[in-house]
This record gives sequence, structure tokens and C-alpha cells, in this order.
Amino acid sequence: MKRNNQYTHGGEVYDKQVTLDYSINVNPFGMPDAVKEAITANMEQYVKYPDSACLTLRKEISKANSKAKITSDMVLCGNGAADIIYRLCLAVKPKKAMVLAPTFSEYEQALHMVGSEVFYYELKEETGYLVEQDILEEIENKRCSMVFLCNPNNPIGNLIPAEMMRRIIEKCKQLGVLVVIDECFMEFTMYEETHSMVSNLTKYENVIIIKAFTKTYAMAGLRLGYALCADFDLLSRMRQSGPPWAVSSVAQVAGIAALKQHEYVEAARDYIKEEREYLTSMLRKIGCEVYHSETNYLVFKDPSHTTNPISLYERMLVRKILIRQCGNYHGLGNQYYRITVGRHNDNVTLIDALTQEIRM
Repeated sequence: MKRNNQYTHGGEVYDKQVTLDYSINVNPFGMPDAVKEAITANMEQYVKYPDSACLTLRKEISKANSKAKITSDMVLCGNGAADIIYRLCLAVKPKKAMVLAPTFSEYEQALHMVGSEVFYYELKEETGYLVEQDILEEIENKRCSMVFLCNPNNPIGNLIPAEMMRRIIEKCKQLGVLVVIDECFMEFTMYEETHSMVSNLTKYENVIIIKAFTKTYAMAGLRLGYALCADFDLLSRMRQSGPPWAVSSVAQVAGIAALKQHEYVEAARDYIKEEREYLTSMLRKIGCEVYHSETNYLVFKDPSHTTNPISLYERMLVRKILIRQCGNYHGLGNQYYRITVGRHNDNVTLIDALTQEIRM
């Protein structure tokens, strides 16, 4: 029987002694100073109930996506991306749905909660875990009413080519299938303008995009995510599929301030690219197989898995460094690990520790 307090995600530091947490993929720059200042400057308003409709926040999200013609009534805010995912599944209750494998586990969890039959589109290691042409046939053959696509995918970090994504959306439109695209890590890539599907929402009502402030602005503890969609009836049903006041006043204030931090995001994106290349190179030097990523995390295979009976996770935890085990991802095994891209000095410390553990 699974223990109720058993952790299954990154960032699970509360029952451990951890100095460096490399298991959660947040911005290495930490929460922007302007966000911290906004939170403290608005302390007096937290005595009131929060705006259940998130009117100001939704207007600011609309402004931030004005080029894509996103209006405030196309935005639904929630208590993190996970809240949006569960509300969506509760609102739709699809009989059959498809998810990638491997991918973020909460899609499957939310689908099972509402009794959906879940099919996997198995990504292949030999092709770098890429979504391929045959997904179009799989969608049609399985007769699903909902498809979850994480782009860039978590945990691998690769992108679905823009043309492939458009073909999937078109195919699903023909079949009456709802396409759910999780773009929570898109801002960390260098390809947001070409690969994000936000600008296509006014054309496709069968698409809903999930975003979050969690990773981009290092606001995981504040819990703030949102959905973008042109299907107003769907958004209304999602709004009714959870409790009111899902987004605290603190989170709304923080989100409004965060949306103005353009230079912060750009600087982080450039920094992550450079440090991701450093980590990839160093991991390969110590014999790890590293999979291509476009975002702020990497998956690698531990070459000592077959020779050391103690997992790399446990050995690193002795050093007070937490890395993400990937054994609970469908399609991966216990020899796979995910790490975030941190600050350079911390990355050096991580590599030194991994070198000692893997080469012992």
C-alpha cells in the first residue's frame, strides 16, 4: 500500500536534509525583486477576500498576449497549472484520452480521477523521445476525445516541431478532439515565437493552452497558473468545477508584477542556455547519456546503475543534493534522472558530486 505522505514530484525537500535542490525546475535567478516588493507593498489588502474572477490579473495576461489577440475573457486563472488540469478534466470528463509517455504525471492522475480510459503515445528513446508522424494515426485509431501535449515535454525538455503541432491540431479539429497544450516551460526556450500555439487560439476553439508563473518567475509556493482558450463555454465549466477564491490575493499581486519583468525572463533564458550546454558537456564527460533539451532541465542516464546497488538518488541525498528520480514516469526507468539548470557555482558543485559518485 502506498503511504499517504510518499512524495512523487520534484521539490520534495520537507522530509530530507537538502542543501541543493536540483529536482525542481524553477528559474535559477529566483523570484524577481519587483515581485517581492509588490507582495509586501500590498499587505493591507490581504485581509479581504481575493477577487474570485481575477479581473485585473486576467487583463494583464491579456495585455501580455495582445499580439496573439488574447482577450481577458479567454483567460481562466487557477491555483497553479495542476488546478487548471484537474478543473479541465472535471469539466470535460472524457471517456478516452491520450497522453505522451513519458510526460508530466498529473495529466494521467486527473484523467483517472474522472474515470477516463488513458492511452499512451509511446515516445521512443532511439529517436530522442520525439513526437512523430504516427501520432496522427494513433489519435484517430484510439478515438479519444482529449489529447494532452506537453511542449516542451517534461521530463525530457524537447519541443514538438511547430508544423507537427499544427497538423495534430488540424487532425483533432476534424475529429472533434480537444487538444490540451501545456506550455509551462515555453518561456525558457529560445523558440517561443515560433513554437507557442497561443497565436492560434482564435482560429482553433478545440485548443486550450496551460501556462504558469511557477517556473518562469520562481513562484512555485504561491501557486498561480492559467488557461488560455477561445471556447468560452469550456472555460465557464472549468470555473464551476472547483471552489471559488482559487487564487489568493498574494498570488494575484505577484502575477501582475511578474508580467512586467521582461528583462528578467530574457536574461534567465540566455543564462539557462549557456549553463544547460555546460551541464550537458560535463555529464557526457563522466559517461552519462544526456537527452536533448531546449528548456531549464535535463534528463540523463546513470552509467553506474548496473554496478552500484545503491541508487544515485540516495547517494546524492547523502551529499544533501536532491535530484529527480524518473522511475515513476511511464516509459522511463530507475536509471534515469532529471536535474534543473541552476546557477553556475551550484552547477559546478553538482557536477563534482556526480563525478565522484558515478566514477567511484
